[in-house]
Amino acid sequence: MKLKEVNFINDYNYILFSKYLSDYQWINDGKYNDIFTVWHRKEDEYFDYEIVIPEKKEIRCLERTLQEALRVLAVFYKKTVSSIIDDYYSISNDLIKLQIKSENTKNGLIPLNEGVRLIENTKEMLTASFLAAKKYKKNYIGQRPQPVNELLDKVDLGQTEEGSFVLNIFLPNNYYEDETPLLIPEESFSRKALKIFTEASKELTDKAIIYAQTSDINIFHESFKRGVSSNLCSSIVEISANGTNDVNIDIVYNNGLEVDEVVESVSFTKELIPIIQKVADYYKKDLLEEDFEIIGYVTKLHQEIEEEKGEITLSCLLEEKLKKVKMILNEEQYLIAQEAHKNKKLLACRGTLNMFDRSTILSDVTSVLIEENEL
Repeated sequence: MKLKEVNFINDYNYILFSKYLSDYQWINDGKYNDIFTVWHRKEDEYFDYEIVIPEKKEIRCLERTLQEALRVLAVFYKKTVSSIIDDYYSISNDLIKLQIKSENTKNGLIPLNEGVRLIENTKEMLTASFLAAKKYKKNYIGQRPQPVNELLDKVDLGQTEEGSFVLNIFLPNNYYEDETPLLIPEESFSRKALKIFTEASKELTDKAIIYAQTSDINIFHESFKRGVSSNLCSSIVEISANGTNDVNIDIVYNNGLEVDEVVESVSFTKELIPIIQKVADYYKKDLLEEDFEIIGYVTKLHQEIEEEKGEITLSCLLEEKLKKVKMILNEEQYLIAQEAHKNKKLLACRGTLNMFDRSTILSDVTSVLIEENEL
């Protein structure tokens, strides 16, 4: 008996397995010997297919009974027993297989620092698509919406595959922002995000190939409407170790045993990485975020004589980097900033954030408040 079958039997849970059968339209026809339940197909032509499963693990014939149940499922669906077990564990998951290919990743090994960077930026790559499912933008900064964080918490990381370095990322395909709709069929938030990731990846590679021939960066101007963002581009560049590795991605849409899975493949070769970096830089030149709050310490104050308005510089963290943000404040706001500077207090400012190549400005400031609690 293979290890996968051994693990399935050891992990056996009657409630979960019976739900699995019900999801595939198997009918519970009642108990047998007060220990087992008997399951059949509802279709008359398939009624001869019978599955018997125990309600408890504490029986002598557990192994033999479950092996026979798996065998019947494999015959009915024309799949291997291994495929049935995989489907049981992942019926509600789609799969992203991310493969890194370079001289440093032979035999399934990868340098530790590269491995850490790979996992961190794989998360950022997915996050960019989750955010795009909420709203298409060229750049994403600041706090993530609650549905994005909740979905990230539900993503699982699987083992690498033997003989190569492949990350298996399991993404639930049944996550909704609110409760699962009961009356009107609706695409889940997670499936929508995965489709955006697929479309954005293809858009990026297709346009990068065109750019290699034309050197016209403007062909990416509308690509953000298909999910491309500076965040997505930067994470792909980091995953490739700045062009050291080829990055191959398979996106597997799991539609259950009764429907063939759909596999979409995208490859980011080393040659495309410098172009993808150019796209990230191109989008960041147009970085603007309305109604954005920054919190930091006042490091500079300037007010002309007899002027009501004043300019301050706030030192704060943006995209995990320390930035000096300049802004013009009205008389009342400037007095609050002076007090924060005098007492070495944190200042919270809200307005429109503009990030340029060499400067960051908060314009149209709507509120300035002293933070009593330290970060």
